[in-house]
Amino acid sequence: MQNVANLAGKAAEKIITDMGFEMADVEYVREDGQMCLNFYIRKKDGVNIQDCEDVSRAIDQAVEDADPTGGKPYCLCVSTWGDRALKNQRDFDFFLNEEVEVKLKRATEGKKKKFVGALLGFNEKTVTVKVKEETVAFEKENIEFVRPYIGF
Repeated sequence: MQNVANLAGKAAEKIITDMGFEMADVEYVREDGQMCLNFYIRKKDGVNIQDCEDVSRAIDQAVEDADPTGGKPYCLCVSTWGDRALKNQRDFDFFLNEEVEVKLKRATEGKKKKFVGALLGFNEKTVTVKVKEETVAFEKENIEFVRPYIGF
């Protein structure tokens, strides 16, 4: 299934980039009984529903021509990154200095498992976040997820 996502991503990436977005991820997954090819896009000043529609229309033919599923039916979806967990170096780079939520596997001092603050840095062992006025380094082995914080 990863091969399907890779083929579709290669067919669409330049179009998405030329439109001013970053293709953050592509997934080929089963949803509600059908296979879906999900493209996740982002840009620093945000993505709205019209952006998703425009990108979907722009990449539809290129993805169809690439035939990543070998003729099998699929649903094409384009979505914003939203609050999906950060997975790789590129994700962490994109959200550097932005508000993130960190959820830990095991509570730290004070029995707290969730933190919100600005992502200051990361390496193989830690993720550093400025929580209120305090800089906190979380051990990656104790992190359940780090994701963009969407507060209302």
